[in-house]
Amino acid sequence: SMKNFIKILTIIILVFITLFLAPFILMGWPLDTVVYGLPNWLTPVGGVSSFNILELIYDSLILPKELRWMGFLPIISLIISMIYLLVRPLGSGRVMEAALFSSLLFFTFRPWVSEQNLILILTLLLLVRRVIDMKIWGILIILMFLNYSIPQQFYLLWPGIIGYLQELDGIIRWWRLLFRFLLSTALWIILWVNLLRCIKRG
Repeated sequence: SMKNFIKILTIIILVFITLFLAPFILMGWPLDTVVYGLPNWLTPVGGVSSFNILELIYDSLILPKELRWMGFLPIISLIISMIYLLVRPLGSGRVMEAALFSSLLFFTFRPWVSEQNLILILTLLLLVRRVIDMKIWGILIILMFLNYSIPQQFYLLWPGIIGYLQELDGIIRWWRLLFRFLLSTALWIILWVNLLRCIKRG
């Protein structure tokens, strides 16, 4: 009910604020870093997100000023998820589907998505479907190479790899970013198709 929803949401917000502020109060840390660092949650763009096309267009890992409103899309998606679940409450057997839906909606509209963010979605997908489409694994592995996530892990064994990657990027950057955008978009489409199959299967 709306009454229980407001009550639970209020408790969650109060607990979150308390847990967040407690270390700063107890340790006497200044809040300046947090306050001035808030834009860092809203402005980065790239990674395993279809918004990474903006890096190709604007050659920047930060949302341009005229597109800063996109940083609020994930927050709006959460509000949409809550409204949807209030209007169409799910039974206990559909909780995982609801979690997968809200997570997918959030990360689909988030301008920056790291590979590790997808652990949540993949875990929920496993719990709901008990199997993950092999195309998802293939796309993820290729994306980790396109983001240089895997090559950078060899830094300790080969410190010069960072310089080599920079030289390589000077040659293949345009194609790398374009291919990454196409694969990222394909990944999110496949994830949504999997969710729709779950909902259809019931």
